[in-house]
Amino acid sequence: MSTRPRLVVTLWISLALGSSAAFAQAPPQPLPKPDPWKQAHETWERYVPWEALGARAMGAEAIGRTGDPRALPLLEARYHQPKQPYPQLERYLLASALAHFASAKEGREAVEAWLKKVDGKDPWFAFNAYRVIAAQGGTSEVAAVAADERGSLLLRAAALEALGRHGEKAATAKLLHGLLTQKRLGKERIAERVLVGACSSATLHLARRSSPELYGPAVEGMIEHLERKRSPQRVTDLLNRHLGALFGVNAKGATPDSWRIRLAQTPEAGQKDEQEAQPTRGTRTRKAAPKTEFMGLSAEGQRVVYLIDMSDSMLLPLSPEEKETLRRPVTGESKRERKRRKRMQIPWERVHTRFDVVREYLKLSLRSLSRRMSYAVIGFGSRSQTLGTTQKMTPAQPKFLMATLAELDKIKAGGTSATRKHGTLRGMTNLHSALRLGFQLTARGLIQTDDEHVHPDAFNGGCDTIFLLSDGTPTQWDFHGRGPLRDVPGYEIKARKYTYKYKDPETGEETEREVNQPARTVPPRKIQQSMQGPYQNQNHFRSDLERLNLFRKVQIHVVGVGEYSKTWLDLVKDAGLGKLRLIGKGQSKEDKAQEAA
Repeated sequence: MSTRPRLVVTLWISLALGSSAAFAQAPPQPLPKPDPWKQAHETWERYVPWEALGARAMGAEAIGRTGDPRALPLLEARYHQPKQPYPQLERYLLASALAHFASAKEGREAVEAWLKKVDGKDPWFAFNAYRVIAAQGGTSEVAAVAADERGSLLLRAAALEALGRHGEKAATAKLLHGLLTQKRLGKERIAERVLVGACSSATLHLARRSSPELYGPAVEGMIEHLERKRSPQRVTDLLNRHLGALFGVNAKGATPDSWRIRLAQTPEAGQKDEQEAQPTRGTRTRKAAPKTEFMGLSAEGQRVVYLIDMSDSMLLPLSPEEKETLRRPVTGESKRERKRRKRMQIPWERVHTRFDVVREYLKLSLRSLSRRMSYAVIGFGSRSQTLGTTQKMTPAQPKFLMATLAELDKIKAGGTSATRKHGTLRGMTNLHSALRLGFQLTARGLIQTDDEHVHPDAFNGGCDTIFLLSDGTPTQWDFHGRGPLRDVPGYEIKARKYTYKYKDPETGEETEREVNQPARTVPPRKIQQSMQGPYQNQNHFRSDLERLNLFRKVQIHVVGVGEYSKTWLDLVKDAGLGKLRLIGKGQSKEDKAQEAA
């Protein structure tokens, strides 16, 4: 009998046992973790050569988010030599990316050196640099800038805003109290407005991250400033607005004494439901200035800009529920306001679409303006544009108002199409463009540069109140740009028939058509990639709104109609410490999921 088969079996068993022992002794090695810096740097290298501003913003955001000190030299070099087009806007986006280092442990020295090179020429960059310095233990250095009466007004305001977000809590509260109780904050005409606004804003941010024991002195400073008899009305309104946001209440009817009671009774800032601040006996603020009303919301400003959505979806018919909501009185309306509303009735027999009702409410609001006020109306669709009669902040005199009312009545819908069954107005919804134009408009006309947030004309003759109305998610953006050429290989397309379904991003209406596709050959070719502007990203949108309003403190009230996107409208409302009124059902679940993705 041969022994060969037995030998083969023995060898096989030995090999199997040996392999098992090897696997048991050497478990599989885990895959190496990806290097965040390497991935971010690759994104930077890929997108920084692009012409498109949106691509350059993606690259800066990628390396900024890492908080890695190796990102700072790259950001600084690019800041000093930005790419065309829109070099100044790229600088603002690079400064915004710098703010990510406020949560990092390193980089302060590099940021301080960068700040010295900029030398105070860019207050938005200074604000983001001060945030990093204060967060990394430099509260005393930033506080010295804020307290320097001989220093630049806007740099002092930037330092105060940064301290409110990242400064050491007790020291920041003490500084804010000292500044708010000074008799005079600066020599410039607008010094009190800018610095008091920065102090009260810093107090609000400080309260969001500390207890009443820590932020209490700063709030006391705000209240003491309210008691001054000669304080400008705009400063008084600003302080009340910030105090209302801090305590989570409506500031209507508030007095210094009522704010002190709330400070003593409130365990945490911003935790109460919105309600009326109850007046108490004692020192009161001065009589409030006449208020401007629009679609149930009111504001105290004297220079008002209306941003009206004129996208094609505004021609959709009003639903019965939306009509009923608009007819009902607004919660908290006083007897005087109810009587006034009854006198100024909407001609509902002429109202059929969303634009019809908005136009009528806008006309009512314009007629209610006092002669001391000024106004402008901006309609926005695929792009934004002022009315012909309000190409600058226009005095609310009868002759100007009548011309504006007549121009509004002349706006008519265009023809219908397969995707626009109710007609056309001005195309898509460009929300960022409308807001930027609102901040650029002054009594002298439009600011033609990219410094609308710090331009002298903006402080002297720009708006102090914005009413925004929109009926949907933003679908259009400015600052489109192109990237490098890309090689596309040739390919064959087979003949086929299919049904093409299309959902209109503006109106939400769906259409479908039969397509008979012939066979054809597509040759190899080069195509140039393109990208929309950076502000379709909500982080960039929020950051740019903060830039626009950091020093000017414009109050922004927002109305959402129809398929509004509450997420986008909340961003705008929060940037202006305003109120939000919603009419309609908002986005569908599918739209919300798509926007979140």
